[in-house]
Amino acid sequence: MGHDQDVRGTRKNLIIFGTSASPLTLMHEAIIETMVAHAKKYWGGTNFLAMLLPDGISNYPDKKSVITNQQKKSFLNHVYHQSRWRHNVTLETLLLDTNQPSKIVLTLGELKRKYHKKNILIEELVLFTSAETISNMHQWSGVDVLHTLCNICVFERKSADKITYDYALAKAELEKIGFVEKAKKNTGSFYPSVVSLPGKELSSTYVRDRIAQGDFGGGELLSEAAEEYIKMHQLFNVH
Repeated sequence: MGHDQDVRGTRKNLIIFGTSASPLTLMHEAIIETMVAHAKKYWGGTNFLAMLLPDGISNYPDKKSVITNQQKKSFLNHVYHQSRWRHNVTLETLLLDTNQPSKIVLTLGELKRKYHKKNILIEELVLFTSAETISNMHQWSGVDVLHTLCNICVFERKSADKITYDYALAKAELEKIGFVEKAKKNTGSFYPSVVSLPGKELSSTYVRDRIAQGDFGGGELLSEAAEEYIKMHQLFNVH
């Protein structure tokens, strides 16, 4: 999976995790592995593609992650090629611009067309996302056609052993913008359930703050490959 010759001329399902990955923390990697496991359970076997879709970097409010898009791509490529999930996941090089939410909707359409040109028909596209994303979804330009492009699966993030949001609230937010009703008409059913993640939440902001203080968490925040690359290239304001 992840290689064109393996899927050319076939029908596939596609599940996408879009994230800042600034940096790619152990929490992000847990989300990726959970996404793959859920896709295998839902679709069965290997009849799907899984994708990590990072956003583009500009200047984050905490000033700790001012790096260029090229630096981010190089960092992610380094971590990706040393990860244990690389054989199950494609790393997309098309960076989202989360400062322009309308481009998220456009990007999903682009991805479908990209695979279509490779003779790969995406039968179902699913966004594997958090409540933070859903809470802002009503602001997206083009959200009224989102149901024609994808379904949505929500994952639970935990902090201090407490779920940081309620799935019912997330679903209610989707109902407000008519997504659930439209999705039912389009696909026959709303994409099932909420997925729980292992361990505690690690926000990128929290990890960047620790890195800026020279604290890499002793293997609790980042993979060995991520820590190695950040130190080598002095990313995220590390000294």
